[in-house]
Amino acid sequence: MQAIQTAMFDYTALDSETRIVVQQRTSEIKALMKRAATDIIEIGQKLIEVKAQLGRGQFDPWIKAKFGWDRATAYRFISVAERFPDSSQIATIAPSALYLLSAPSTPDSARIEALDRAADGESITHQTARDIVSNHKNPPIPFVPEEEPDDSDWWDHDESPADTRPQRT
Repeated sequence: MQAIQTAMFDYTALDSETRIVVQQRTSEIKALMKRAATDIIEIGQKLIEVKAQLGRGQFDPWIKAKFGWDRATAYRFISVAERFPDSSQIATIAPSALYLLSAPSTPDSARIEALDRAADGESITHQTARDIVSNHKNPPIPFVPEEEPDDSDWWDHDESPADTRPQRT
């Protein structure tokens, strides 16, 4: 598990009135981000329900007419809802990170790592999610030094040196 790195902001450099306002707004923004992530899941769940109710070929026209969305937009919501059905898991995952982590091309192992790190209290930003996904799609190749050749193994064991000499006829 990687160490949690949190960027620190020095509130002591602010005057007391500014510090109070900035800290209050920080808390409010974090709560809104959590609510936004939860809302994304709920929207996805409702889209899944409507899609199941509509007949074949009606979902795309419905999302276009009612929301001005294309199919990809609706399916991003659906994908988040399918991959993160429990909104309590995503308290520290940014909405943009949810979309990235729920993409069909994202390995399950990357989602699991992001959820584990979020459960440990780490904020999963879009950049953090990109790094996690990249590491799981392209894992670093460990360096394995080549073994020194064993001189006793230089000759093919299926032949003896005598077998390779030309035969007299």
